[in-house]
Amino acid sequence: MSKDPITHEIMRAEMHPDVYAGPNCEGLKPKWRCSCENDMGDNADLDGIALASTAFPPGTKVSVRVPVCPDCNLSADHAMIGNTIGPCRCGFDWVKWAEGRYS
Repeated sequence: MSKDPITHEIMRAEMHPDVYAGPNCEGLKPKWRCSCENDMGDNADLDGIALASTAFPPGTKVSVRVPVCPDCNLSADHAMIGNTIGPCRCGFDWVKWAEGRYS
C-alpha cells in the first residue's frame, strides 16, 4: 500500500474587495488578491481566477473558505444576495466589516 503525499500550499487568494469603488468611492467591488509561492513583488488583484487542470499534478486540492459571522457562527455565504453581500440574518453588517478590514 502506498502512502498519500502531504500537500504543500503554492497559491493563495482572498476576496479582497475594493472598498473605494464607484464614482463616489462608496462602492464595494469584489477583487481577488492572489499570490503564489516564490512571487517577486506585489500581489495581483484579479476579477476572476481560473485554474486549468493541466497546470497541476495529480492529487492537487483546491479549497474555498468563507468567513463565519462572529455573532451567530453562520457562514457569510448565507448573506449573499445574488452577487452582493448583505447583512447576516442576526444583523451583523458584512459590508461594514469589509470596509474596516480592507480599507
